[in-house]
Amino acid sequence: MGANMRFRVLVLGGYGTFGERICRTLSADSTIRVIVAGRDGARASRLAVRLQEGYPGCGAEYLACDAGHSRLGWLLAMQRIDAVINTAGPFQGQDYRVARACISAGSHYIDLADARDYVCGFTALDSMAREHGVLAITGASSVPALSAAVVDVLSSGEFCSARRRVAHLLTMYGFVLYVITTAVMVFGYPTPATPAPAMLPLLWWVGGLMVCVGGYWFWFFIRVDVAAEGNSPLRIVRADLFVLSLLSSVTLGLIWAYLQASASSGASVLFGLYIIATTILFAGIPWSKFAHMFFKPAAAFEKRVSDANGTRSNLPAPSGRPEQFGRAREQPRHY
Repeated sequence: MGANMRFRVLVLGGYGTFGERICRTLSADSTIRVIVAGRDGARASRLAVRLQEGYPGCGAEYLACDAGHSRLGWLLAMQRIDAVINTAGPFQGQDYRVARACISAGSHYIDLADARDYVCGFTALDSMAREHGVLAITGASSVPALSAAVVDVLSSGEFCSARRRVAHLLTMYGFVLYVITTAVMVFGYPTPATPAPAMLPLLWWVGGLMVCVGGYWFWFFIRVDVAAEGNSPLRIVRADLFVLSLLSSVTLGLIWAYLQASASSGASVLFGLYIIATTILFAGIPWSKFAHMFFKPAAAFEKRVSDANGTRSNLPAPSGRPEQFGRAREQPRHY
């Protein structure tokens, strides 16, 4: 491709930390001509020279311009800029004047915004970008991706059903609270001579009750959708080992704690059953769905990424749609 046929990419804030990385990466592509831009023309010029030395033939250019200049759109059109990458943050409190100027000049626009309000409001430019036939992307940074992944995992975003999500969150966070407080009380306050703070037993009870509410709600009302799957609610498979042992352990633990507090003679029996259930819970990890809580959010996030980048577009429909294979059924309501 001739030098005058190269795709011209202007990087706003191109001499900054992220901007320079982008400029160097793009300069290695012989089909792209990089224009380092920013309000400090001297710094932009020095980087352009270094790019020309490091990537012979890249033809890097520089441009002194202010991202907030009122004639930015005219300047982009005069420079025949095909795409603009805006790295000139911070984006908190910024408006969309740069993006609007790029779109009006017929330049594709990408930014590295990490400000929630800025990213969420960016859809207001959709019709304008479509009208001018350009691509406008915001949040093309690792920060929104990582924060979205964290929020997705912590909020069980892989579940479409609100009931199942709430039941899962109650069970998951209740279990975490229950285990942590148990470990602190057992190892931090092992004898009556070192009584635990009153808050710890209270948190232990709260965690245990959360597990019971979420777990039993899931088991009796969400786990089996008989109308859709035709399975008996009493059907138990190996995958149920974790849920059953978890509910048994926590339920027996709560009953034992109550009987012990009331000085009941049956407390020792319940304690023995509690130890057995807890041993099964943790000993059965390799064969149960314990790892499911880590695998499923990661798999769900990967699915969303695949949907977004189009890699799933050529795959067949999920097997959960049997109507495509000649057998109709009711839509499941439990997931």
